Amino acid sequence: MNWWQKILFKFEGKNKAYVSDAGRFIQAFDQKNPQLSESQQKEIAKHQGIFNRTQDQRVKW
Repeated sequence: MNWWQKILFKFEGKNKAYVSDAGRFIQAFDQKNPQLSESQQKEIAKHQGIFNRTQDQRVKW
């Protein structure tokens, strides 16, 4: 078995559907409280502005 096959074998056996206790708590909390807070809405708007930016087309190298 090659070294890369050993690494691949280690990852294939992992339970990728595992959710921690903290993750289950957060999922339950989000389901009980579907409304986003004002700060969450501002954070989402900020990141949408960042990711929707286009490159400045004036500079041509």
